[in-house]
Amino acid sequence: QIILEGCKSCTSKNPVEIMQRLMEDPYIYMHGPEHHVMVGAALLTAYYNSGGFAAEGAAGTRTNADQSDMRSQRETFENALEEMKSRGGEYPGGSCGLWGCCGAAAPVRIQERGGIVAEIGFIGAGNMGYALLKGVLKEFPADSIIFTANTEKTRRRVFLETQVAYAQSNAECARDCKYLILAVKPQYYFAVLKQIRYAVTPEHVVISLAPGITIENMKERLGSDRRVVRAMPNTPALIGEGMTGLSFHREEFEPGEIEMVHRIFGAVGHYEDVEERLMNAVICASGSSPAFVYPFIEALADGAVKYGMPREQAYRFAAQAVAGAAKMVLETGEHPGMLKDRVCSPGGTTIAGIAALEDAGLRSAVLKACDACYERAEEIC
Repeated sequence: QIILEGCKSCTSKNPVEIMQRLMEDPYIYMHGPEHHVMVGAALLTAYYNSGGFAAEGAAGTRTNADQSDMRSQRETFENALEEMKSRGGEYPGGSCGLWGCCGAAAPVRIQERGGIVAEIGFIGAGNMGYALLKGVLKEFPADSIIFTANTEKTRRRVFLETQVAYAQSNAECARDCKYLILAVKPQYYFAVLKQIRYAVTPEHVVISLAPGITIENMKERLGSDRRVVRAMPNTPALIGEGMTGLSFHREEFEPGEIEMVHRIFGAVGHYEDVEERLMNAVICASGSSPAFVYPFIEALADGAVKYGMPREQAYRFAAQAVAGAAKMVLETGEHPGMLKDRVCSPGGTTIAGIAALEDAGLRSAVLKACDACYERAEEIC
């Protein structure tokens, strides 16, 4: 693969006209202001039968080019390529040698490059994938990450919001990274594994976010020598307050690889390594439970609104009460029941409310919700 950085001032050529040439084959990888790279991209397409070239400029996308239109320029490209290589990767004058639109503004540089393009890859940019991607960006630079999503619309939106380059296919994304995070809905999971099977190697670290799908399930579909980490984060990862359970066969990984996995999930909050048999319990405790907490906050706010508090203010009071109570559990290390008892004065308002919650079956409802989560995770297997 060849990475080409285009010149910085190609302004005389209409970028739309150049863009129209990028149609079918081979893949062009752009990573930068689009019109700065179109000249170099068009030059690369002249080498119509190469199949393995990529131009790094900066649109964060991969597209194709019209072979027939570029075929006549193959010789121009080959000559320029050889000259660039002979000069150690520098082509003087800042021109691609094809359009003549940028004069000698800046040099065009090429470099040989193959294999991994990014350190971390994401397949899937839904609620969880996007939350994790945004969180990881706080710890890792955008150019060390690549992602893909199901639709071009989603890929473009996420790129514009994050400046993280994207791949056009799941297999391409898998090939271009080492730490591959699969943030795919369970119903599509096995189809995605089939698509990436031959792109994933024993050198990859595959991180699965799917509930219920075991490490053994993954190895059966990817290969017995593939290395898999099961992870169950939650959506508060978007604000750096996530909680992630991690499970893996420790003997399969180098210490630095385990450290990297911890670093990824530490970038979005907290994590703990757990036995794989407990991963479905993690779903109950933290994976799905934020969704249980939100209706509780909403109901608390509704109660305050019922007695005259403005709704937005009620949300702030209720949410902070829940956040503060959670922090008390974490920072004091005391049993939640003990903390509850300290608030309940004899004959007071709080114990009256606790009694009403018990009458309404709060504990039973929460336990039933956890049972439903666990059973569904078992079904997915």
